[in-house]
Amino acid sequence: LRNLIRVCSIGLDYDNCLKFFKLLEEREPANETVYTQLIRCSSGERTALEWFQVAEKKGVTLTSQLFEATLFMLSRTQYHHVYTESIFKMAVDRGLVSLNCCRNTIQAYIKTWNYSGVISVLQCIKENQIAIDRGLALAVLSFCNGSRVVHLDA
Repeated sequence: LRNLIRVCSIGLDYDNCLKFFKLLEEREPANETVYTQLIRCSSGERTALEWFQVAEKKGVTLTSQLFEATLFMLSRTQYHHVYTESIFKMAVDRGLVSLNCCRNTIQAYIKTWNYSGVISVLQCIKENQIAIDRGLALAVLSFCNGSRVVHLDA
């Protein structure tokens, strides 16, 4: 069942992912990998946030991949910057912040023209000595020059 969930998440097949998840939950509790896969193939940012909250309530180990997937889904909208901020802060507080967490959070802040949010993530990058890549650097520079670049891969 775990492999079926993985395959469905790669194919972004949320309906089957959910079906196999329910079957798995009848037999054993899902782990952080399963929740990460559910978040990655979820139907939107609201669903991703709900899965993150379910995982947290069930005591699932929160990993950087779980934070990355949630922040990625939240970055796809303009409306959940409050959640983005709290999830990012939670990752930082737990020592699980990664380049992808930062990238996804910056992407969300760029979409909402949140300069102070971008600055706070850059400060976190500096404090945690996270090496940034060319794509992230160019996106931040473009944003500071008045452009909303939303694809941060280079």
